[in-house]
Amino acid sequence: MYENGTGNILPYEVVVNYFAQLHDSDGVLRLYNNGNHPEIEGFVNWVNALTDDEVEGFYSRIQNIIGEYFLANRAEGITRPRLEDMTPEVLDALARKEANPDYELDLSSLMSD
Repeated sequence: MYENGTGNILPYEVVVNYFAQLHDSDGVLRLYNNGNHPEIEGFVNWVNALTDDEVEGFYSRIQNIIGEYFLANRAEGITRPRLEDMTPEVLDALARKEANPDYELDLSSLMSD
C-alpha cells in the first residue's frame, strides 16, 4: 500500500529492523524524525495520514482477493490462513495483485514452504 501510494520502495524487513531497535548504533535513542532515517520518517508520516476508510478499503480488497483465490484453487488442497498469519512474501504478492489486477497470483507456491 505504501509503495502504491507513494512510489517509494521500503522493504518490510527494513521497517521491522528499524523498529526492533531502541537505539541507533552510536547508542543514541532511535527517533524516526531526527533526519537520520528519512525513509522511515516518510513511512511513518504516510501511515499517520491514512484514514480509517483507506485502511479498511485496502484490507477489504485484500480479503476479497484471498477469498477469490482460495475459492478458485481449493482443489490444490492448501488451507486458507488468516491474513495476520501470512508471510511477508504472501502479503507482498497480495498487495501486487491489489495494485495490478493482471498480476498472476500464485500463493500455493509461496505457502508450500
